[in-house]
Amino acid sequence: FIQSVDTGEKTATRLDDDVIDALKLTTGSDFPELLRAYKAFSCNNKLKLVEAIKESNADELGRLAHSFNGCAHQVGAHQLGEISRELELYAQDMNFAEGEKLSERFLVLCSEVEEAVDAHISAALVQAATG
Repeated sequence: FIQSVDTGEKTATRLDDDVIDALKLTTGSDFPELLRAYKAFSCNNKLKLVEAIKESNADELGRLAHSFNGCAHQVGAHQLGEISRELELYAQDMNFAEGEKLSERFLVLCSEVEEAVDAHISAALVQAATG
């Protein structure tokens, strides 16, 4: 799950700790690079997905939603993955009205996950520098 932590001023979103720990173990020093690749994918494609909804482009929506679903779960962003799966199903059903309703929540989650990814990249780099 994406879990929320009350930081006093705002709610910070973080990724599933078990997934992050498993990624650290399996990727080793490549962990920050994996997270950078996820962030680049998200930044480059989130608005394209929303545009596909607005343009009623089922093929593009389905392709992007499927990619977000897999990528989000891979980095432990399960809530984003679930919304992406819903969008993928809406593309299959050509249900763009329901997709439009989810698009704002999708963008918010993308931003929150990107922020969490940045925090994990920074922490990994600090840990690598300090041994």
